[in-house]
Amino acid sequence: MNVPAATAGRQRGLTLVEIMVALVIGLMLVAGTLQVFSANQQTYRLTDAAGRLQEDARFVMETLINDVRAAGFQGCVTGSKVPNVVAGDVPPIDLIDTAIQPYHYDSGGNWQPAAPDDWARVGRNPLPGTDVILIQRGGDDLVPLATDMAGTSADIVLSADPDMDVGELVMIADCDRANIFRASTGSSGTTLKHATDSGQNTSAALSKAYDTASSTEVMRFLHRAYFVSDTGRTTEAGAPVISLYQFTVPRTGTWSDGVEELVEGVEHLRVLYGQQISNAGDFRYVPATDGALDPGEIVSVQLGALLVSPDRVLDADLPAAFSLLDLVFAPNGETADINFADDRRLRRPVTTTVAIRNRRE
Repeated sequence: MNVPAATAGRQRGLTLVEIMVALVIGLMLVAGTLQVFSANQQTYRLTDAAGRLQEDARFVMETLINDVRAAGFQGCVTGSKVPNVVAGDVPPIDLIDTAIQPYHYDSGGNWQPAAPDDWARVGRNPLPGTDVILIQRGGDDLVPLATDMAGTSADIVLSADPDMDVGELVMIADCDRANIFRASTGSSGTTLKHATDSGQNTSAALSKAYDTASSTEVMRFLHRAYFVSDTGRTTEAGAPVISLYQFTVPRTGTWSDGVEELVEGVEHLRVLYGQQISNAGDFRYVPATDGALDPGEIVSVQLGALLVSPDRVLDADLPAAFSLLDLVFAPNGETADINFADDRRLRRPVTTTVAIRNRRE
């Protein structure tokens, strides 16, 4: 039986050479696809880390700016007035001099100048080599009087419930003067007491009997510090997690209850203080360690924070140094004020300048 010519010439398979060529082409396509995927993944991780640092930086700066700008706030009292301090166990309160208090915690674990009064009660120290800024001011929620005080030791009756606990620091102020006291036993709802029982106050008498005609308002008194500290946690790569902390004298409980971790990954806090030298007419920005810095002459503040990503997102170590206000940061082995590990984590320095409203002339 004869086989038709068309059938005899038909291909019945692939040669070894053809198979090998096809495999090589297939491998090249797979390798190209994997390379594109890897590059896209790296770009995503880097973009995601940069976006997170941007959000954290915005939150850090907004939080610090709000408190620094309002340092020394005491209602409508002008900066020439000094509150009559009635209460207690916080550092001496004189908003002319102590609205802004600069500190540095050096690499040896020493405070410059001396540590804030009672800081040991906070229960957490700053990261060595970083700054601490302490702020005192009236709070943001102001409640007016409902009735005139019958006398300097009389109860304070408010037009709304200020939600204040017994023992909480309170400021009462009109446009003439201010007083600070602790809400004493029996305070509740719209009534605040300022008696000496239970050691809440050293005197029950305020410096005046406040009245409704003087636009009297009551607010919390905030004694607050910002600092960075080691959380005790580590990243997946084993690096320590450093965070920005806020300490506020708590409404109740121990002082350690007033410590709050705000933002993870804030590696450094640097603060420079704008001093208006009254007897010379000069202006300068200096760190907390400047021996000639007078806290009562601080009229503005430069804030600097260094944020770092939790994960390694860079293809290589950071190639160059960068600045954070007056400090130079560089990888290990390079000349700088502060060195950081070559850990391929993304770092971002952010700075801003804030004028203190209640220090304006």
